[in-house]
Amino acid sequence: MLHETRFHHSILRPRPLLLLLGMLVMSGGGIASADAATCRVSTSGSAASDGSSWLAAKSLQGALADTTCTELWLKAGVYLPVVPADPGHVTDTERDISFDIRPGLAVYGGFAGTEVTRAQRDPDLHRTILSGDIDGNDSVDADGVTADADDIVGDNSYHVVMMDGTTGTPIGPDTVLDGLTITAGSAQTSQQWGGGGLFCDGSGAGSKCSPSLGNLRFVGNQAYYGGAMYFSGGDGEASPTLLRVVVRGNAASDAGGGLVADVASGTDPGQSRVTIVAARFIDNRTRYARGPAEYARNGGGAIATLARGTGLPEVHLSITDSSFVNNTSPAQGGALLFACPTFGGSPMSTLTLSDVTFASNHAEYNGGAIAVAGKASPLAATLRNVTFADNTADNGGGLMIDGMGSSDPQLTLDMHNTILWGNIATNSGSQIANREFTATIEHSLIQGGCPGGASCSVIVTSDPLLGSLADNGGFTRTLLPAPGSAAIDAGNDASCTAQDQRGIQRPQGWHCDIGAVEVGGQPVLSVSDGNDYARYGQTLQYVVTLHNPGSASFNGITVAGNVPAQLDAAAMHWTCLSAAALCTDSGNGPLGDAAVNLPPFGSISWMVSAPVRTDASESGGIRYQVTADSTNGLGQQASDTDTLGLFRDGFDVSGANGTNALDANVPRY
Repeated sequence: MLHETRFHHSILRPRPLLLLLGMLVMSGGGIASADAATCRVSTSGSAASDGSSWLAAKSLQGALADTTCTELWLKAGVYLPVVPADPGHVTDTERDISFDIRPGLAVYGGFAGTEVTRAQRDPDLHRTILSGDIDGNDSVDADGVTADADDIVGDNSYHVVMMDGTTGTPIGPDTVLDGLTITAGSAQTSQQWGGGGLFCDGSGAGSKCSPSLGNLRFVGNQAYYGGAMYFSGGDGEASPTLLRVVVRGNAASDAGGGLVADVASGTDPGQSRVTIVAARFIDNRTRYARGPAEYARNGGGAIATLARGTGLPEVHLSITDSSFVNNTSPAQGGALLFACPTFGGSPMSTLTLSDVTFASNHAEYNGGAIAVAGKASPLAATLRNVTFADNTADNGGGLMIDGMGSSDPQLTLDMHNTILWGNIATNSGSQIANREFTATIEHSLIQGGCPGGASCSVIVTSDPLLGSLADNGGFTRTLLPAPGSAAIDAGNDASCTAQDQRGIQRPQGWHCDIGAVEVGGQPVLSVSDGNDYARYGQTLQYVVTLHNPGSASFNGITVAGNVPAQLDAAAMHWTCLSAAALCTDSGNGPLGDAAVNLPPFGSISWMVSAPVRTDASESGGIRYQVTADSTNGLGQQASDTDTLGLFRDGFDVSGANGTNALDANVPRY
């Protein structure tokens, strides 16, 4: 079963970007909708019910048609847009029926059917499925989800969900989908070709489709363009916001297995501003490669943007805190194809990536992870703290920027604090390939060094020691650099993002880290007995603490203390004060724990009992030093120094900690 979305257990911290997005005012129950008349919905509900309670739940299509319902709560279950009269012979009319989300409506899933507040729902536990498998013959999991586009069989719904912003009332941020799984849409005909899961239409002058999409799973949908989602802004606007979304196992014949933003403008300027925060795009794909004439709109295994036409279109794509894993295209842009207009005069289009991981994506031709294609219109791509690893293509294993042979290319790339490592190109540019573009790269870690044609400063070429793709905290899986990585503390604080892909503050060490993950500074070792003075014969109690301020684990550490001449080594004893799995329980002699495992953000402490020799030398005081080391060169040390306070002539200090100390040459009365 697909249970990858974690709605309530993320360590994602709010970014300034989210604070600026007024439409995403978050409550405990999801994206907020104010002044709502709430209607309850269940799979057994009736259109005739009023939805005022779970016992009087409405059907979903009945609630969508009831304009008095401005907020819908959907009980867990599988919802179909229509029940065919004959499932063995589904008609085109039946396939054309969708769940139509009208402007201003908020739809929430994840309810058990007992809740009295939205915050009580749990979309992880109570799966709410909107499915296009109307003929009931797809291969589905235990929840009723078509797990992959290849599992679609027969005649499914063309679009599971429709949003129409062309009716004179725009679809704005107050139109909300939250806590749902959308699956099994199939838009693969000459008339129905985009957005198997969701078709969002903002095309035409004055039209707009810009909803708020949160806590959603788009799984196992297919189309010619935009297998899961298609946003149309030609001559109008399509500017959705996606927050905590999983897009998995979707397919498109031509472009955008997961998502297409299309601004095909004619007489009027069209625009699309797509904002994606905390998303997982996994195992999405395009299926076919077209000829050179369609080069700029063919590809993008996960996402494709298509800006074309004569109406001066523009497209802006911003992706933050997200991961793209194992997406593929037989053309270009294994994960992402960003295509700008092929003619001059359009406004600037922009691609902005911050704290994003691209891992194991593949394109047959160009751009294993990303392909940026444009000809004569301005396009600016800005990458901050992005990690590219193990992506493959013929050209540009990690990234391909292509001016498409233009004599006047206007493509620029600004790259900051980014890792490109382990990507492979069978022809040219294993990490980056470029044709007719201007690139400025700083404080980045690039295998093989500065790519040809780029202007570079402070390029690191040593191994970043990236770990396997794993759950290292946060909503998405990441590649965590190991201790000793060349990426740690090597970033430019002035251009690093404020938080990493998981929401961890930067910097954790002396400087921010290069890449999408902030590992954190090295462990900090400290030792103290709380005293400034010591007596002959006194037993000192040293507390040794090893603290990890970052998100990486440190295992196999050895913590050891020295034996100053003033201490009685034979009588020394130490005890670990932390959990047994992290350290050795106790030992005799000076501190010597060789089995220390320090977890992320954790601390380990030891108590060391050390008697002062009665015949200790007076010179130099007592300097107790502790080291923490490992095979990767941890190399931390700390020390504590006490002055012996009892002199041979019998004069002493009045307290073991040196308070009210008297000069040794002054008689005491």
